[in-house]
Amino acid sequence: MSNAAPPKKKGTLKAKLAEKEAARAAKPADEDELYDEDAVLDPRTKALRDKQNELESDMKNAADLFGTDSSGTPHSPPSILDGIRVV
Repeated sequence: MSNAAPPKKKGTLKAKLAEKEAARAAKPADEDELYDEDAVLDPRTKALRDKQNELESDMKNAADLFGTDSSGTPHSPPSILDGIRVV
């Protein structure tokens, strides 16, 4: 006697997609799902915004790497000896 579960019945892909679409249609539409800011922006504005975001991210990463804060003030990175107690 086997304790294995009975095999699941598999539906067709079309039936599964139809079920998902029906569930999505029955769910109340969320306003945020319907609005896609990237679809509204023209390509030049979107490219400019993406470039600015990339530059800001690069500057933050460089500041973290080279030991300056966002104002350009240098600071010393934590030492590997911090937290080691010498007896």
